[in-house]
Amino acid sequence: MRTPALVKRLRRRNRNAVDTSAHLYATTFDISYLKFICDTPSIPRTQEDMKNLLGEVVEDMRRQDRCYVKYERKQSCYHITVR
Repeated sequence: MRTPALVKRLRRRNRNAVDTSAHLYATTFDISYLKFICDTPSIPRTQEDMKNLLGEVVEDMRRQDRCYVKYERKQSCYHITVR
């Protein structure tokens, strides 16, 4: 959850941030798809594999009407709001 003060600070450096952020209501979070830790040596996966797997899981949850998803290109994350 973000406070109004945190949103105000964030708006100074993030052009996607808005005063009426859904993060203020504890229903929205961001998941980065920039870096992953692949800790199963028996199943080698690339960062791209992990990014695609995360995308599939998020899309499946969206299809089940469990959340709304916004793909944030310049922030390297999925913006997810729980339904």
